[in-house]
Amino acid sequence: MPMFRFAGRGLWIGIAVLLHLLLWSCGWLVLLVTLQGKAARQAWFASRFAALLIALGATFVKVGQIMSTRPDLIPPHIIRALTRLQDNVGAFDWRHVEGVFVEELGASPDELFASFDHAPVASASVAQVHRATLRSGEEVAVNVRRPGLDDLVRIDLAMMRIVAQLIALVPSIRLLAPVESIDEFARSILAQIDLHDVQRRDRGDRGHRQAARSEPRPRARSTPDLRHDSRLWPPLIAGRARACYRA
Repeated sequence: MPMFRFAGRGLWIGIAVLLHLLLWSCGWLVLLVTLQGKAARQAWFASRFAALLIALGATFVKVGQIMSTRPDLIPPHIIRALTRLQDNVGAFDWRHVEGVFVEELGASPDELFASFDHAPVASASVAQVHRATLRSGEEVAVNVRRPGLDDLVRIDLAMMRIVAQLIALVPSIRLLAPVESIDEFARSILAQIDLHDVQRRDRGDRGHRQAARSEPRPRARSTPDLRHDSRLWPPLIAGRARACYRA
């Protein structure tokens, strides 16, 4: 990992934190001067905190997602703001989506599919989801990874591990195993950004479920929520950039 990229990322994180801190401070003063209540100030802080995590990228969004599942540790107003990080962190440009298809499949989505919605139905930390229709008429959801994701995540994880090693020098904090926690977080997020690994695990899970059924029963077909559908459609997976979900 080139040192200048590591240093550049650290500088960007510092600048982003300072800018969001300045914006939060200005907003807090406005709310205070206009005699807004404590709830309004809390909501403003929570919204700026969520915006900061989004600005810092996928690794920090994942941290926010984990925080949003811990109401035992995180105040309710922050939990509410972090909930949006599950599937609404801002879409990336259509040109990247089109470029990925051209690079890996030799044609644009509009040429490969009968229809392909340019606007995503969901945009999460790792990828965004587009509705599409195959030429066979089958509806699918296409998962396209964010640009530059691998390098960004690995740099962030390296920085987090360094920080964890430093704070682990304090005996009382070392008992909380900060380095081990970061390592576990790293394994989790690296598995999530590998869409092919997701496919392999999903297919394995389906195989176990099918083997466990002694008497398969037909089930009524319902309209799926493509934003949360985890059933992979393998034939259209190309490289590490995307996966398709059967509708």
